[in-house]
Amino acid sequence: MPSGLRGRLVLVVLLATLPSVALLVAEAVEYHLHGLSIAVGIPRGVLVADAGRELAWGLGAVVLAAALVIVVLVIGTGRWLLRDVDGLVAATTRMARGDVSVRVGPRYGTGEVGALARAFDDMANAVEARQRETERAREELEASHETLAAVIAAVPPAIVALDDRGHVTIWNGGAERMFGWRKQDVLGRRNPAVPEHAQPQFDSILDRALGGERIVDLETRRRTAAGELIDVSLSTAPVHDPAGRVIGAVVVYVDIRERKAAEERLARSEAHFRALIENAQDSITVLDASARIRYQSPAIEPILGYTPGEVLARDVLDFIHPDDRRRVSRLIEESAATGESIGPIQCRARHRDGAWRILEGVATNLLRDPVVSGLVINARDVTERHRAEEEVRRQREMIARNEKLAALGRLAAGLAHELRNPLTVLNGRIALLRNELPAGTPSARHLPSLEEAAERMKSIVQGLSSYSKPVKPMRAMLDVRDLLGGVLGLIAHEVKTGGVTVQIEADREVPRIVADPSQITQVLLNLATNAVEAMADAGGGRLTLRVAANHDVRIEIADTGPGISEDRLAAIWEPFYTTKPEGTGLGLSIVRGIVEDHGGTIRVESQVRVGTTFTITLPRAQPP
Repeated sequence: MPSGLRGRLVLVVLLATLPSVALLVAEAVEYHLHGLSIAVGIPRGVLVADAGRELAWGLGAVVLAAALVIVVLVIGTGRWLLRDVDGLVAATTRMARGDVSVRVGPRYGTGEVGALARAFDDMANAVEARQRETERAREELEASHETLAAVIAAVPPAIVALDDRGHVTIWNGGAERMFGWRKQDVLGRRNPAVPEHAQPQFDSILDRALGGERIVDLETRRRTAAGELIDVSLSTAPVHDPAGRVIGAVVVYVDIRERKAAEERLARSEAHFRALIENAQDSITVLDASARIRYQSPAIEPILGYTPGEVLARDVLDFIHPDDRRRVSRLIEESAATGESIGPIQCRARHRDGAWRILEGVATNLLRDPVVSGLVINARDVTERHRAEEEVRRQREMIARNEKLAALGRLAAGLAHELRNPLTVLNGRIALLRNELPAGTPSARHLPSLEEAAERMKSIVQGLSSYSKPVKPMRAMLDVRDLLGGVLGLIAHEVKTGGVTVQIEADREVPRIVADPSQITQVLLNLATNAVEAMADAGGGRLTLRVAANHDVRIEIADTGPGISEDRLAAIWEPFYTTKPEGTGLGLSIVRGIVEDHGGTIRVESQVRVGTTFTITLPRAQPP
């Protein structure tokens, strides 16, 4: 075969492989966005497989065409073949220069050269189709690139892309606005917004990002071109090349100065109101819907003696007096159900030392408030005020009662004076009749009843005299327990004959009182005698004498007798009111007067068929 023909044939074979090589080249397209590489392409395995198939097909066709050419040459058609081959070589050269529209067409007929020409056209069509597909992908990628670039430029947060050395490759408009440096001044340099003291932190963040880690909302500070340090929140993500290798990082900065300022204002406001609450004299308590304490201000300690930590998570009803507990619980439940506030109300709360303090408060329902979510109670200790009001009321009652008693005293004095003279005459006549009437006569039999009536009138006159002219007390330092022992001795006979048992309960340490011993003994004897007589009439019972001390000395005389009905209970203090056939009705009135003259109080609680309890409170003696 001539050398020129061999050269042309080799050229045909080489050029025939160009479409497959071009496919490999056209499969990957690379763009550059401000120095940040963005690669888009078909996976390498797919490329190699497709190119291999194309190359095998092309080489097979070339080999077949070469075999046909050799056969034709052998039979003597060399000149004609060379002419057709020159046409194919020219078409191949044009394609190699980038003209993928060239076709050799059907002019070579249906012979071997025609088959080779058709194979060329098929490959040219495939290359052109692949080129159009690649061009379309390039256009879509460019459009996506433009959209991404527009988004990056327009978003408010600062977006900074870094290569693996920490040099800036992207610096968007948000970064320019936030930090003040222009893009052209920072590209290719290390991030100027990182202050020198934060450089180790920045290097650590970059290393973590290059290691594939994502960081979200890390709060830190960055420097502006003006030298101001600003609060920012940064998030990072690694950047990968087409092969999946990490080649850099993207950092997104959000300006949080306004949020930080708002948080600082909120903290100052919270500190301000907390200081007001914690230094207020009123106790401020926040309850949840189940009445458990969620917050307690320090004012609880001077009021009830507890620290805030001791009452947290406790049920507020644990501190309320049993008699007030049901009422307070009902008010809390109603407020929780209706959303309405409570108050003002008063209730008794237990002090740490066991005493009961009177609290007055209001409750504001903020259970539906998302911030508070509780029932807010403002309470203050009104025990002293209540005592003062009670003392004023007691003084007013005492004045009114004294005026009434004064009038009754004047009446009693007049009655005693008027009755004393006739009573003296009556006693004299009875004595005369006893001397003159023989014993056993019908008239003499009436003398005992007359003497009994006269003695009864004498007792009434003496009571009226005592009531109208009370004896001035002679006060001394006394131990109430000693007085109770003396009273028990005086009523021992009545106790035994009435089927009554006596129980004494006394604290180990009981303060002394300053009082008139005879008057206090009279008070205790009167109450104890009344109790024993009431139980004796009912067949017996138990008399309990209790002495306890808190702020004052408290004495209780309790019986298990028949009790006093509610309609009679309010009248027992009235002078001349009695339920005893032989009573004067002055005993309890005198008892009350003696107790109040000693600065004390007396009250009674009674329940029919259960018993009666009188409670006397007397002030303890003050140390000298």
